[in-house]
Amino acid sequence: MSPAVSPELAIQFPTFARKVKVRPGDKLTDALARAPVDWLTLEKSKLATLPAVVGKLTLLRVLDLTGARNLTKIPASVLALPNLSHLYLDGTGVKNLDGIERSTSLRIISLRRTPLGKTKELEAFAERVGAVITDPGELRLRRGIPPAPKNRAKLLKVIRDGSLDSWTDLKGVNLSGAKFDGIELASHATKANLAKSVWTRCEIHCDLTGANLEGATFENCIINATMTKVRAKGATFRNCYLYVSLTGADLTAARFLDLEPDCILDLAKAKARKLQLELRVTEPKQAKLLKARNADLRDATITFALTDEARAKKPDPKRKWSTGDFFGAKLGKTTRIEYAPLP
Repeated sequence: MSPAVSPELAIQFPTFARKVKVRPGDKLTDALARAPVDWLTLEKSKLATLPAVVGKLTLLRVLDLTGARNLTKIPASVLALPNLSHLYLDGTGVKNLDGIERSTSLRIISLRRTPLGKTKELEAFAERVGAVITDPGELRLRRGIPPAPKNRAKLLKVIRDGSLDSWTDLKGVNLSGAKFDGIELASHATKANLAKSVWTRCEIHCDLTGANLEGATFENCIINATMTKVRAKGATFRNCYLYVSLTGADLTAARFLDLEPDCILDLAKAKARKLQLELRVTEPKQAKLLKARNADLRDATITFALTDEARAKKPDPKRKWSTGDFFGAKLGKTTRIEYAPLP
């Protein structure tokens, strides 16, 4: 994205008109509608009404009106802009958004510190327009988000070629047995079927709550995800970096092998009999990044070791292992929790 320019420069030099910032004293004329404005900022504007030209910016994707205290209404023509996806109204006087039903593209509306952003008003508004409150004062609308293809072959294609919209909901989709290499998955996939699927060099940043991962393989992946109550019997994670919540998950006979250093794992209340978990850390104190409160770890094997770089450091007699959090965990006679000798 190019630096923000004034409306005057945007009109004179359309090539640089992608991002426009309106400052006190700047004039917004109809000539601006001829520029390819993608992002328009009127932060802390004293305007009580938006100039008509804003409703003519057909390429506008982001409209930032943060701090425009005198602004109480957004024209229906603006809400109906075909590409407007993000609308920031924080700190404005907006009391309603009449005409929002005409929008086909809006995805995010931020209403912090506005009359409409108060808890009760926001909840009622969200229900009326079919939105979800994602953060205090922020709404995510579902309109304009393409649904997941129902045809499995088409679905696999858009995931693999990167054309899947990151807002598309993949709840319950069937990806069982599929193979993915080098893709990024950011769409929520709660209760999806990933059984026996294979993921290599992928980045997964999404909600997989309740998904089926039985027999799935993840290798050289980065996974930052909510995986609460997933079914992952026999799943394998090899050479991966994990920042995941696996609370209440079924990890029976799952294998986490040669993980990248300092992974963050929460296995609270997980069913993890026969689990194999190999953790490497950069400092002994990082062993506390594993939490397994009230997990069933009978017959499980968990090992902690320093990385080669950490072992090469000058020996320090004061260094000691911090233990993982196993409060309330079920540990049988064959459970093995081992900490490698420190240099």
